[in-house]
Amino acid sequence: MKFPAGTVDGVNVRVLLVRPDMSRGRTVRVEHRLDTKIGLGRTDIEERQPGRAKMLLTQTCTLTVANNAADDWRKGLAALGSLPVAIPLWIDALPVARWGERIYDPLQVINFDPDTDAFEIMAAADLPGDLGELDHPLLAPLLVGRWEKRPSADAITKKTGDNIEVRIEEASPYSCRIGVNAHGSSWAALPDRTSPPRDTSEFPLELIRLSAAREPGLDRVNTAARWLQEGDFLFRSRLEIRQHLTFFDSRRGAWESWSPVPAWFQPGADTEATPDDYTARFASDVLTLEYISGAAARARVGFLQEIDTGVRSQALPAESHLYSLSYWHDLENPDLFTAWDAPVVGSEGTFLPTQIAHQDIIRSLRPQDVKAEVSIAFEAGSLLHDFDRQRLFGPLVLRIWKCDPDDVAATRKQLFSGQVVSVLPEGNLYRVTAKPGILDRKIATWTYGPRCNVTVFSQLCGLAEDDFDSAATLLPTSLSPDGKTVTLEDAAGWGGSTYDEGWFAGGMLRTGSGRPGSGVGKQIVTIMTSEMDGTDLVLTLQRPLWPDMIAGGGQAVQLLPGCDRQASTCQDKFDNFAPATAGRGFRGMPYIPDYLEEVATSAPKPKK
Repeated sequence: MKFPAGTVDGVNVRVLLVRPDMSRGRTVRVEHRLDTKIGLGRTDIEERQPGRAKMLLTQTCTLTVANNAADDWRKGLAALGSLPVAIPLWIDALPVARWGERIYDPLQVINFDPDTDAFEIMAAADLPGDLGELDHPLLAPLLVGRWEKRPSADAITKKTGDNIEVRIEEASPYSCRIGVNAHGSSWAALPDRTSPPRDTSEFPLELIRLSAAREPGLDRVNTAARWLQEGDFLFRSRLEIRQHLTFFDSRRGAWESWSPVPAWFQPGADTEATPDDYTARFASDVLTLEYISGAAARARVGFLQEIDTGVRSQALPAESHLYSLSYWHDLENPDLFTAWDAPVVGSEGTFLPTQIAHQDIIRSLRPQDVKAEVSIAFEAGSLLHDFDRQRLFGPLVLRIWKCDPDDVAATRKQLFSGQVVSVLPEGNLYRVTAKPGILDRKIATWTYGPRCNVTVFSQLCGLAEDDFDSAATLLPTSLSPDGKTVTLEDAAGWGGSTYDEGWFAGGMLRTGSGRPGSGVGKQIVTIMTSEMDGTDLVLTLQRPLWPDMIAGGGQAVQLLPGCDRQASTCQDKFDNFAPATAGRGFRGMPYIPDYLEEVATSAPKPKK
């Protein structure tokens, strides 16, 4: 069956090993894309920024399947589902002895036998020193991608088969990317003149026509003219292909200019307006190579003149955004995302490439009107997934920065920080709205009564958690079916290992990091009751814990005793009623009655 199952760096894929048909003039096309963001001023002075760190490939080829293979193709296509497709980069499907001749430099490869369809996928770094030890005869870079629309087949006859054009765009983790097997770094080729080069003077003057007047108004009259030339190139060897791909990659597509670029059509003398050579950049971020054989390719390439500013470079550093989602109480364990195509390392950790973007951040002199809205693709096990399933253990904070991904420390600037107020699922997207908190903490309000006005272990209480906590090991099997009762076998700490009934009532249970393998962070839950069952400590929780957020081998939990804020508890349990240390102590009025008898205002007053 076509599309057998495989795994690439932990990603489940379907593998397509049908060889392309390169007969009757058919070719294999590979597009190489490097996005550039170009801002164009009214004088054609550009501001260009890289839009991605690494090249993105798309392979297009024609497959011919007949008889049983055509039936296998249709059945495999029906069974594909939403899985990515893994396909060899066919121009580099070489005998293992010729692997050094490859044009591309992959991180994942496929070793396969085209006659039996047997294959093995592995990281390029894991290839043996002696490639002859591999089990199959061919080795190729592995392109993991998708097609936006599944291909249709041009059915000829059952005997001669179906012609199917397959176009797979690279859509894979960063660990599966494909680069160029670098060789040299210059553009030495000239057009082969199989068709005449195109030579254009660009001068985007705008005509203003507001009425029936014959003479239009003029706009952009200060625009500088620049030359655009396009031509067809033929690269006649693998080394020549590698050299020019390496140069395209080093310029990051249309981002960086170079000189001298020769004028392919120069019928007259060298003048300032019509020079023999000039400074130029690639006119497009996409370089498409049409491979007509295993060692030759053709392409149409354009160069666009760069207008000399004389004062500054038009190739500016990249700019991307970083996003952090974390609990307010646990900023050290965030979910980290970036809109960049490569991981970005910051002080918080590694920001992972994600389909994420934010709308304009609304700013206002009225704090309640300030907000940020972020759209992010669904990711199982994330904090947003827990938000959607009502499994959070506290409010979430969203932070947004912008930076140059190549120099995060020197360029990072915070754009927003605030609390998530809503998460709306829309298909496989989450739309997140966050607003900044006006105050970081609530203003203390004092009640005149016998109970303490502060919570235990707070700043005004003065006691330190580490001096009074207990520890235990929490297992998934420690939980009751509803997750609200926990049985701990090894609890010990302040107070010993046997605790009075209600010792932890009103206290807290905290885990370490949350769900294994994720950045979920600490889980915090209030303890409602506690009691001993033999040597086991049994806790009833205010809300459930979930087994999938607990490490299978067990993880440490911190237990904090509760305080009912009575003077007797402060004295007898914590010895904090009237300590000698300043800044600590009971914060209530123990001699004020807890209950005052209410007397109606119309009642007769007692005689003195």
